[in-house]
Amino acid sequence: MEGTQPPGGAPRVSKAILVTLLALGSTIAGLVAGIYAASVGDRSLYASSVAGGSTFVVTFTLALAVATYVRDGVP
Repeated sequence: MEGTQPPGGAPRVSKAILVTLLALGSTIAGLVAGIYAASVGDRSLYASSVAGGSTFVVTFTLALAVATYVRDGVP
């Protein structure tokens, strides 16, 4: 069997799709946090936007770090 190829591993998701999905999930988390801060915390529109934006940044950063660790392993 000279023409066969060795079996490949599991197919990997491209980095672009991974980053897009992480950004989408972080956006939803930020939106929910902003709405929660506006309704439950009785905050102004500006304060709610800051809470949502901060949630997006923190969630995206942590998710990207975890995804990189899971995808590439320990450096």
